[in-house]
Amino acid sequence: MRRLAPHIEENLYQGSKWVNFEPNDELLWSQIRLSFGALMTNLFRAEAFQGKPEDACDETTTSRDDIDRGPVNIIGASRRLSLANSS
Repeated sequence: MRRLAPHIEENLYQGSKWVNFEPNDELLWSQIRLSFGALMTNLFRAEAFQGKPEDACDETTTSRDDIDRGPVNIIGASRRLSLANSS
């Protein structure tokens, strides 16, 4: 997991540069969820972690003030592999 978190962060950063040029609304959030979800699902299928990953990017993670100012907030979660399963 020590190497996985920076890998996920870098992939999200590189794959989301287009977000800067889009309106901060439900359409953008759904596109982000699809992109983030695809990355996390692929890692889950590759057995990078246990349990189906969860993500959120919507009006519950992005306040009205953030919408007006521009930042988009994404929350992602997964369970790491147990030490017995990791190599």
